Amino acid sequence: MKLYSYLDSGKAILATNLPTHTQVLDDACACLVEADEESMAAGMALLAASPELRQRLGERGRQLARENYSLAAFRRKLAGFYEKIGGPLGNKS
Repeated sequence: MKLYSYLDSGKAILATNLPTHTQVLDDACACLVEADEESMAAGMALLAASPELRQRLGERGRQLARENYSLAAFRRKLAGFYEKIGGPLGNKS
């Protein structure tokens, strides 16, 4: 999904609050709006007027991407899964 790359970019994300986006995004890491022209325009205006909000959303998005959706996060989760089902990763006994 492109969304993970967008998060990792460190830029503020403007997205609709549809389930395809809210499975990953929340108000802490994105400007979520209704799926209509007026709401999108209002979201753009809000982000354009607030450098602090853009920075905060961008930083939180990057943090979310690196903690939960990076290769390192995948490896950590996979190792945890293997630990649960039978011991350390690579243990053949």
